[in-house]
Amino acid sequence: DKAMQVHKTNERVVRPFPAIDVVTVKLREPWGIEFSPRSSNLGALVSSISPKGSAFKALPRIEPESMLLRVNSDDCRLRVYTSVQRVLERARDAGPITTFQLLPPRFIQGGKHFTVRLPLPLGVALEDVGDADEESGVRIAAVTPNGHAHQHGNIRVNMRVRSINDLDATRATVTDVYAYLSKLDKTKPVTLELASPYYIIGKTKTFKLTLPLGLGLEEDNESGHVYVMEV
Repeated sequence: DKAMQVHKTNERVVRPFPAIDVVTVKLREPWGIEFSPRSSNLGALVSSISPKGSAFKALPRIEPESMLLRVNSDDCRLRVYTSVQRVLERARDAGPITTFQLLPPRFIQGGKHFTVRLPLPLGVALEDVGDADEESGVRIAAVTPNGHAHQHGNIRVNMRVRSINDLDATRATVTDVYAYLSKLDKTKPVTLELASPYYIIGKTKTFKLTLPLGLGLEEDNESGHVYVMEV
């Protein structure tokens, strides 16, 4: 299926929407903040804040149900929860100050599993999720313009592939998945179960400011978006 294997640098990809109103806090141990897995098991949410930790002093900026975006330099948005826990353990060991980036709950929606049926070729390029934490599974690396996945309208880069027909893709490699797809009947549609990345909601705001702006900006290497991280 050559259409699925187009190098992603030659693709026009569909990215998750940029984040807005990201909260950045620097916490000293004990943090006093607990996390729990999201419903999709990708990423983590703030579950509780203890009065005995440094996070309590950051209230109300830190809110329960906020999404954990980053811990120091580690992006946690699309990690499985066990990987997020390892990131937190490394941050505790690195101490004494840890930088957290959080997205308030009012800007979060989506993140659920959903199923689609697509004809072959699918019109996506896939890649292994694997990173330093040796996560398993595959995700969508690129979406082919005007291909079947692009025409569907709801399939985006970074979505995890959970299953393809009866194949459990959560423990498969991209080689396994391509081998499986190559054996399928090209005249029959394929059923994909996907785990959606988070989506961001909110209105665009326009401001006129004089220089110097007084803003700390940061570019996300993955999406190319520029975020306001400090004021």
